[in-house]
Amino acid sequence: QALGKAPTSSFVWEQQARLHELLGQHQAAEAAYGTALQLNGANIDGLAAHARHLALMGRLDLALPLARRAIEAVPPLEVPDWFHCVPAMAALSDNAFQQAERLAQRCGRVDTELGPILVLLAAQGANDASMLGQALPRILEASTFRSSGIMARLEYRIADNTLLEEVEAALREAGVPEKNLVSAY
Repeated sequence: QALGKAPTSSFVWEQQARLHELLGQHQAAEAAYGTALQLNGANIDGLAAHARHLALMGRLDLALPLARRAIEAVPPLEVPDWFHCVPAMAALSDNAFQQAERLAQRCGRVDTELGPILVLLAAQGANDASMLGQALPRILEASTFRSSGIMARLEYRIADNTLLEEVEAALREAGVPEKNLVSAY
């Protein structure tokens, strides 16, 4: 309905993209993000959301410059915490685990699914039991994971099979029960 009333609104197209993303409709989300950013290239939230989506689709190479652009467009003390999800993923890919953990903690203040998962990956990479002990309860307590299973939920958000496999291996290594991975608990 919003698209019918405001077909040239970048904000409306961004919201449409986010809905497609949440439903696991990644190609439709990409198309909607593209439209949103064509309508308003200064839509910083749309740019950051698109960057996060690209990273979750396995396109970190395209996502990181967009995320940096979004972060640099905002005064340093006003950068939304979720803008740090993509830099956290980049730090993980660079094996900069302490930096990844710091950025993932910021991401996790808002993104209660992705943030703790990225902290878990950083903890395992750094072989840091304390950090792992902080991440695991947050993952297990997330209502969206509890209602469908951790991996079942992440399969909607993450289209990058390599990342999904890494996350699943990390969760298994951390001792998450099989039931919690695939079904409600």
